[in-house]
Amino acid sequence: FQELADKWDRYATVAVEAKTLRQTTAQRIMFVDSYHRGYKWSDGVLEGLLRELNIRLTEDGGLDAAHSPYELRVFHMDTKRHPSTTFKREAALKAKSIIESWRPDIVVTADDNAAKYLIVPHFKGTRLPFIFCGINWDAGRYGFPAANVTGMVEVSLIGQEIGMLARFARGRRLGLLGADVETNLKHAENLRSFDPDLKLHLVRSMDDWQTAFRALQAEVDIAFVAYSQSVTNWDVETARVFALKHTRIPTGSWNDWLLPLTLISVAKDPAEQGEWAARAAKRVLSGTPVSAIPVARNKRAKLYLNMALAEKLGIVFPVQWVQQAEIFRPQRPRILFVNSYHTGYGWSDGIERGFCRALGLHPEDIASTAVENSRFQVRFERMDSKNHPDEDLLRAAASRIRGVIADWQPDLIVLSDDNAVRYLVDRLRTEPRRPVLFCGVNWDIADYGLPAPHIRGMIEVDPMDQVVQALKRHSEGDRVGFIGANLVSNHKVLAAYRERLNIAIGPAYTVDTFDQWKNAFARLQGESDLLICSSASGVQGWDEDAAVEFAKATVRVPTGTTLPTMMGISMLGIVRVPEEQGWWVGQQAKRILGGKTGIDHIEVTANQNNRMLLNLALASQVGIAFAPELIKAATIVEAPTTP
Repeated sequence: FQELADKWDRYATVAVEAKTLRQTTAQRIMFVDSYHRGYKWSDGVLEGLLRELNIRLTEDGGLDAAHSPYELRVFHMDTKRHPSTTFKREAALKAKSIIESWRPDIVVTADDNAAKYLIVPHFKGTRLPFIFCGINWDAGRYGFPAANVTGMVEVSLIGQEIGMLARFARGRRLGLLGADVETNLKHAENLRSFDPDLKLHLVRSMDDWQTAFRALQAEVDIAFVAYSQSVTNWDVETARVFALKHTRIPTGSWNDWLLPLTLISVAKDPAEQGEWAARAAKRVLSGTPVSAIPVARNKRAKLYLNMALAEKLGIVFPVQWVQQAEIFRPQRPRILFVNSYHTGYGWSDGIERGFCRALGLHPEDIASTAVENSRFQVRFERMDSKNHPDEDLLRAAASRIRGVIADWQPDLIVLSDDNAVRYLVDRLRTEPRRPVLFCGVNWDIADYGLPAPHIRGMIEVDPMDQVVQALKRHSEGDRVGFIGANLVSNHKVLAAYRERLNIAIGPAYTVDTFDQWKNAFARLQGESDLLICSSASGVQGWDEDAAVEFAKATVRVPTGTTLPTMMGISMLGIVRVPEEQGWWVGQQAKRILGGKTGIDHIEVTANQNNRMLLNLALASQVGIAFAPELIKAATIVEAPTTP
């Protein structure tokens, strides 16, 4: 044990020294995005930037720059969801404060608001270099380029698209419909260079949008649909159905997420903006003056064709278009996501967040029962088995979900955590044509007769052996105790610790009530030399705050866990990352439904990502002082936390 502990210390020291060395030598780049995380354009710009800088976006939303010579910090101004001038100015001031305190070597900005409210009033003409991207059509209105500012202007390849649409139109009279925002005014200015009599409809409500859409069918020969998401009561599915019903003329857009509403989209590639900005930033950091880098324009685009609208209008696209394009059909694949637990439970919320991110859905949608985008329809069914573990209730929940499967006919099913698998897998095993993915199943799937040819997934294992090894350095003996709720999952975990991880667990208590938990916790202070704290979810009368206070008053031995929700009563935790599970099943679902692989070619795997947590306040109760290297490598917590 001492040999392993020494190895752990050496590993932690080397890791910290490497991280410190990288941070002291890495050049700092600040990225200020005008919009928000989850907005498709912004996500695409960031994706291109990260790829060019060799920085990885992790499953839990962090940045991994271990293999990059650059250190990156990201700030989202969020001005798409908060369009008031006051908010934009305040967001710019927050970005300015971070820049002044963090002192980056260069700043990259995306889209107009960062230029207008951050660069122009606060940094234009200073020594700090700026690379912009995503400014629509013309940067001259901001006085760019400047001595310390250059970048890439964002233009729509509108001339080519007008030519394509004109093949199916009765003339070239143009119209534009979109939300009443500054960006759409710029699009209108550009379209007037092709038709000075452009019919412009900038609206603020869904009703006005529908009225204007119908009016354009008679007013013009070709209509363009621009950004509309900020109109009141906007709903993309309602808009899609409305457009399919009322379209009479060829329609176009320049963003792929508007394709469900239009016949053709010649879409800009946001990643091109991020890649170019990153390359320009690297040139400046290598010694090239900003003034030596001319302002550029985007060139890449992708063709999208809406077959439903083409069929309605009697249009047959040229074969070469179809061969080059991405085809949109409104019948998007249906995914049923069965969660064993409930919204608000940290672990399962994290899995759902990772799943949504993988499919390009907003992470905020985890509280919904049904979400969708232009590629997928997802329905969430939650069994609530933490709050209601009764066997009859779980069987009833499974029966209800089988009814949903029969009625809704999903193309793929995801089962999250043990109870979803336990109560549904037997029926699903008899339906080999429907692929099923699972995640969060603890330790072993053999008890469920898995894997099957059409049922694959990610097994959940936890690093309790690492927790025990770390805690033994601070214990007075080798007796390992265990405490948790009297649930099947905890019994399974306890058996796995003993049989798979070879942890010699002595006294073990699985309890039903909070009073029993307190009695067992107190007894274990004398019966064990270190204590494993497993899940207390399902303990009747459980009170998180009371448990924390009881632990502070009672604890005498080192306590550890692999659950972030138990860190209020644990001194050390090495915890799994739930987003990893959701991200993995989301990626596999995309591959299967996109025709890139069959489910029988997917290997069963296990989670690999962990993070360390330390509760220093609780550790001090028994006089434990963790090594400085361990503290530097860990996240410090003082109370229960969610993943």
